[in-house]
Amino acid sequence: MSQRLVSKIDGGRLLVRRSWGAVCRTRETLLYGENENRTFQEIIEAGGTNGWHSFDNRSSAAYKTDLITDEDRDDFSARTTTRCVANIDMVKKLRNSAFDEPSGLRMEW
Repeated sequence: MSQRLVSKIDGGRLLVRRSWGAVCRTRETLLYGENENRTFQEIIEAGGTNGWHSFDNRSSAAYKTDLITDEDRDDFSARTTTRCVANIDMVKKLRNSAFDEPSGLRMEW
């Protein structure tokens, strides 16, 4: 387990932690090292069903709930993956869009 303290929007600090465990994939990665098909980041993200968390997952969740800014999320993430960037872009889009306004699209039969 690793942890970082991130400044919250309303003051104070938020504990963001990374947790993972020992399974065959992590032991193998420790023995043979990381490569393009096997990294600790990917192993941790795949272990979400085991209760594992990466810094990216936890900081993205804190950003979605308005606890931290997107700059702090970027600063305290281990690495920004394409999936994380897409999730953050979707959150920004949903925060700035008004769903009551028509989009201009229509369906023709």
